[in-house]
Amino acid sequence: MVTYKILLDTRRAKADGTYPIQIRITSNRQSITSNTGVFVNDKQWERVRQC
Repeated sequence: MVTYKILLDTRRAKADGTYPIQIRITSNRQSITSNTGVFVNDKQWERVRQC
């Protein structure tokens, strides 16, 4: 089974205050994180409780 998660990487801020959006793909207990090339402001990111 493959699962994915869309993340805001707050560890890597750009000079203009934006952060990159990343996708984490997990398959067979192995994770790969990939950058999307999209940057958003922290206020634009809607934080949703993830269980």
